[in-house]
Amino acid sequence: MKQAITHILVPTDFSAFSNRAFRFATHLAKKSNAKMTLFHVVEPPYNFATAVEGMLDMMEKNALSRMKNLIAEFGTDIDITSQIRHGRTSVEILNCIDREGADMVVMGSRGQSKLSRTVLGSVSETIAHDLTVPLFLIPAADEDPVISSLIFTTDFRINDPAHFKFTSSMASLIDASVDLIHISEEFDFDERIRHLGFTEILRDEAGDDSLMIEIINGDSLLHGIAEYVDRQKNAALVFNRYKRTVLQKLFKKNHTDEIVVYSDLPLLIIPSGSI
Repeated sequence: MKQAITHILVPTDFSAFSNRAFRFATHLAKKSNAKMTLFHVVEPPYNFATAVEGMLDMMEKNALSRMKNLIAEFGTDIDITSQIRHGRTSVEILNCIDREGADMVVMGSRGQSKLSRTVLGSVSETIAHDLTVPLFLIPAADEDPVISSLIFTTDFRINDPAHFKFTSSMASLIDASVDLIHISEEFDFDERIRHLGFTEILRDEAGDDSLMIEIINGDSLLHGIAEYVDRQKNAALVFNRYKRTVLQKLFKKNHTDEIVVYSDLPLLIIPSGSI
């Protein structure tokens, strides 16, 4: 079971948001001694005429120049390579993960270009649902993220102990704590049994008898998380992605307005079986 980060993929569209994600990724890489791939996709407009192929070459040269500047400014003392591909952004990101063997993706969650719009529009569809490695989304903000705690949400699933262990290793890299929470609309007898049993499993596997899972009561999943997050400072949310999970519920169409609550929080999404 892989717990260490060895290769971080950072897609970029050169917006301020993706530049923040790159700086955050360099911090992770230095702490974990991981290598990095800085990745940009040149996505031609539909019906792009073959007669103006020179424009694609110009776009690629410009991207290469900006990537070199980013690496020179923030990526010293790190093993970083840069890549450019032509095509659909989301597809090329997924292909790059498979091709390069990346075990984590770090990217900005909002921006002004095609990449950023693709990320926003497909986080719930193509990117987050198809990724087979953990994804760290860094939100739009005036300053680089300062994360002092990772809020680990659990539904008492079979892979959650391994995901918690990975989250703890991530927390150690960024000098953060881990808060374990379970959102419950009605904490009934069956759920109490699951809570007690799961807590014992986590304590046993982590070798820490002090571990506690806080039960957050809320009218809905989103409201429960929102109420808890409001009490935290400099937090990031951690979601375990299964076939039907917290993450899926968050991105249902009828929750679009409520997702704005989390737009200023970093998100760490861990797919089932990825670690």
